[in-house]
Parts: sequence; C-alpha cells; structure tokens
Amino acid sequence: SLCIKTNDVNPINKTFTKNGEEFFFQERVSSTVEEVGSGARWSFLQNSTGYFDNAYATTELSSDVDLTRGLSLNGFGFNIPENAEIIGIEVTIDKIGPNPALGTVKDREVYITEFPSQFIGNGINLANSQVWPATPQYQPMYGSNNELWGQLWTPEQINNSLFSLNIKVEQLSGDPEVGIDGAKIRVYYKSDTRS
Repeated sequence: SLCIKTNDVNPINKTFTKNGEEFFFQERVSSTVEEVGSGARWSFLQNSTGYFDNAYATTELSSDVDLTRGLSLNGFGFNIPENAEIIGIEVTIDKIGPNPALGTVKDREVYITEFPSQFIGNGINLANSQVWPATPQYQPMYGSNNELWGQLWTPEQINNSLFSLNIKVEQLSGDPEVGIDGAKIRVYYKSDTRS
C-alpha cells in the first residue's frame, strides 16, 4: 500500500569544511511511504512521513508475528547537482519503543535502495542492535558524512522520487507495539555548483 502526505519539504542546503575542503549537504524528510514484503502490517502509514510531529505509524508484534513488513519511506525531493560526487548519507529515524512490561524490539533492517524494496540488493544493512526505548523522540542516527551504505550513488538516483529508506522491526520479547514518526536523510556531496 502507498500513502502520500503533502507537507513542506523545503531544502536545507549547507556547506561544511573537512581537511580544508568545502563540501555540501542537503537534508530532506519523506513525503510518501509504502509497505513491502510480509509480516506485521503498519497502521497510520502517513504518520511516518513529513517532519517529526509525534504522530506515529504503528504496528504490533508477537511471538506469532515477530517481524514487521518493510516500511519504505521515499519522496524525499532531493535536488543534488548533476555534477556532484556523493560522499556520504546520514539517516535519522524518529521512533518509539514499547512499554518494557509489554515486550521489546530492535531494528531488523535499515537500508537504502533506489526504489521501495524488501531486498537489500547491493547495499548493506545498518540496523542497530540496541533495544528500542519507550522514550518519545528516540532518534538514532545511521550512516555518516562518509558512509555510502555499500553502494556508489549518482545524483540522478538520489533525486529520484523512488529513492527509499527501508525499515523492518523485530520482536525480541512479549507483544510490543512500536511506532515510527518519520525519517530525515542528509546527503553529503562535493560539487562546483550549489543547489
């Protein structure tokens, strides 16, 4: 299923200097989301798009269904210059874990693909093994200004509306309910032209 949320995804284009060389980055949030694969379904999908607002896409897990469907966030609206060299991708996911008395969860998969997919493909899984706390606005970061997630990226791929962040959650104990408020992606690049 596919959800589209209309929101203001104004570009944030900034520069930073590393070893005396100037680099750029753009940061965006997703505007569309869809489920892929099998597992526990997500409710209120549209809540996982846009800026973080404490409205969550939620799902429930159990020993019978211990893995969620993939949540593929896309529609980031990047506008990286055509001549840019992509040097790193950093992701922040806003999520909330269950009440520990009800159960525990962790990331199963966190990966980036050219389009919504239940398969990692040529990339790498940067899932965190930490148990999700029941704290609102728990916002772990994945990747960095020099992490390419196991792939070489072109501006065309990242600018495409189907460029996706894919997330799956795994039950560790009990019958937990968890939520994802959204994700932002920051793409670092070298370029002679600012976007």
